[in-house]
Amino acid sequence: MSAFVIVLFLISAWIFLTIFLSARYQGEYKANSLRLHFYVPFILIGSTRISRFIDKLSKLMTRRIKIFLVIVALITMFLIVYVLGESSFIYLKNLLISGRKPPALSPRLAIALPGLNPIIPISYGIVALIVAVVVHEVSHGMVARSEELDIEDTGVLFFVIPLGAYVNVKEEQLKEAPPNKRIKVFSSGPAINVILALVLLAGLSSMGHLIDAREGVLLLGGIEGTDAYGKVLEGDVLVAIENHSVVHPGDIGTILESLGKRPGDIVNLTIIRENDRRTISVILSDRYNFTGNKSDMGKPFIGIFLVPIDGKALAQFLAEPYKDLFLY
Repeated sequence: MSAFVIVLFLISAWIFLTIFLSARYQGEYKANSLRLHFYVPFILIGSTRISRFIDKLSKLMTRRIKIFLVIVALITMFLIVYVLGESSFIYLKNLLISGRKPPALSPRLAIALPGLNPIIPISYGIVALIVAVVVHEVSHGMVARSEELDIEDTGVLFFVIPLGAYVNVKEEQLKEAPPNKRIKVFSSGPAINVILALVLLAGLSSMGHLIDAREGVLLLGGIEGTDAYGKVLEGDVLVAIENHSVVHPGDIGTILESLGKRPGDIVNLTIIRENDRRTISVILSDRYNFTGNKSDMGKPFIGIFLVPIDGKALAQFLAEPYKDLFLY
């Protein structure tokens, strides 16, 4: 039995179960501290014990910590606006210089959905989303309780597997609360997520020497107007050029230079496509025709737009996705 059939069976069984329970208990079931709300195909499982647990944790939220979280949230908002603005500027600059639309991220790469985005494995992505949502909601609850705001309900959202958590602060109290209290409550969730992400990123970076480098670089496809267009597809992984291994993005330029390749020459690319290793021959273009930089005149250009797999280059790519560095 294939994995697809198993998943389809589990989802179908879950939907029928939620329909049955919703009809059986008229949408809601209560037993002592446990509360189940049925919103087909979802089930919200709430408990007053979770609220009491959050109430205890709220004592950790000192005034300084709450102010710090607000500052983190504000800085994050500023950085998001800055990155979006800079990316737009680089995009428009390249468009005006080259006279053509720069390669853009496909929806699969632009949307950080596990399984859909080739960079994010579905299992890792689901776990990350669950952790992010739980931490986000709990932090809202902690700050709300520390500000003497009551919590109506807390619980976990299920759709076959846990998808996240929820904390409902009493709406009337939240509306009547002073602006500074509301800002603290609203800022806590995003700020905690950012802090957690930075801590985990720092931890992963410190363990980088323990992790084997992944082979090759992930490609977004060929660039229109080059011979690679239509030959190189999104999701291909470039692992070698003329049998010279490609591990990092910088290897591409180094290999082409060492081989003495010029525009008009043919180069053989070894790629992995859907676990199948194959070789593709492409005619090199002139890099100047695509960047507009005089320093690129006469330099070989394969015509690929890539996503670097190694952490440092990937971080740079995410910050400046249209920078010439990732056009080869």
